[in-house]
Order: sequence, then structure tokens, then C-alpha cells
Amino acid sequence: MKYLFYITIFFIIISYNSISVGENTDEYVQTDEYFTNLILNDFKYELGISPKKRTLSQGRRNRITKFEAYGYRINLPWDFKFKIIRNEYTSIIFSVNNYLLAFSNPQNNYYSDLVLEIYSNIKKDMRNFLTDYINSKNNFELVTSSLNASKDVFSPNEPLYEKVKLWLLLNIKRWYLFKSEKHNLKPANIYFFETNRIKGYQIGKPQRDELVLLSLFKNDNEELIIEIMKCKKDKINQGDIDFIINNIEKLN
Repeated sequence: MKYLFYITIFFIIISYNSISVGENTDEYVQTDEYFTNLILNDFKYELGISPKKRTLSQGRRNRITKFEAYGYRINLPWDFKFKIIRNEYTSIIFSVNNYLLAFSNPQNNYYSDLVLEIYSNIKKDMRNFLTDYINSKNNFELVTSSLNASKDVFSPNEPLYEKVKLWLLLNIKRWYLFKSEKHNLKPANIYFFETNRIKGYQIGKPQRDELVLLSLFKNDNEELIIEIMKCKKDKINQGDIDFIINNIEKLN
């Protein structure tokens, strides 16, 4: 997840790197106004969506397909023959005229040389500020801050750095929603759930949308992302989604 934050920082360079920051200067006012307008005008969609809390339903299934990936066992509430495409980043389960599921490796090493090079080009004061902010959060907190970035937490009177931080979070939120928008999920629904075994977020409604995205945390530092896509003739209900969430097992 932190990889997304470092990549997004690249875009700050374009708007920020040529302007020095000082609270008593015209440059500060111009930069402050720039980010205010950017947030209000370019992120209207993201600002208008906030997670809603929901309770997971409980239920059993007679037919189950088990699948293991990246140290997790996923129990699917369907009995079907499937094929697997797998690499170190993503595993994809698919069956002709059935379901398509993608699982992202929560243990990826995102700190590539390219990311570090981009990060090193940001001005020192901004880099230090964002570094301190990112390092103060675990992965669950970063995802939560991003998905909860909305008009309810924004004020035009906030200091510049708080606006830049919000702009960063809105870019991450856009990344999550974009995956859904590609499959005609609009406007998006975001749900938060938490039990004593797992917590996370669901984007999309299975009874309406072609894609449901799950951001799952068995612990605060590992995010397991599951994308569930259905063919038009198949039906996936919320009970199926809840069964998958409730029965994910961490193997080590």
C-alpha cells in the first residue's frame, strides 16, 4: 500500500517543485490556493463518498473451493473447476463462463530503485513532512485515511501541508475507486466491516455491480486485495462475499 503513496508523490513534484514555501509570501498563497482549487474541483467525486459500516452475515456453504495464495487460504462458496495464472504479485483464478478472482500479494517489496529516485527529487521540507506522515501509519491506517478522505475532513482554512496530505490521500482513494469505475461501478459504495478475526473495506455491491473489491486485513500491516468479477449470467450475493471474508485463513 505504501508503494501507492510514494508513486503518487511524483505528481507533487510537478506542482510543487518550482515553488518555494513560506507562510508569509505570495508564493505560499498561490500554492495554497492551487491545492485548494485542485481538491475542490478535481476530486468532487472522491470527496462525496465515505465508507458506511456494515455487519457481516454468517452462513455455511455445502460446496466450497479452497485456494491458497501468498500465505492465505481462501475458501470460495462455489464448487467449480478453475485455472490459475500466478506470479509473485498477483494470482488469478478463472473459469470459463463463471467467476474471475484476482488476489494481490500483501507481502510485495514495493521499495524499488525507481520509487526511491522519484522520492529523492521532492524538496526536502515536503519530503520530510510526507515521510513522517507515512511512517507514522501502518497499512490499515493509510488505507483508512485514504478511503475516509472526504468533504467532511476538508477545510479551505487548513495549512498548506495538510492540504497536500489530503490531496495525496485523495489520489489513493481514486486508485481504489478507479478499479471499480472501469467496470461501470458508479457511484461507488464503500463499506467498512470488522470482526474479532478480520477487518477491512468492500467497494461495490454484488447484486448490482460487475466487480466487488475487497481490502482485507488479518493484521494492520498486511493488506490482501481481492477482486471478484462475475459473468452476467452468474449471480453473486452479499452472503457469498461475507462467506469469503469470514473464512479467510492466514497460514503462517
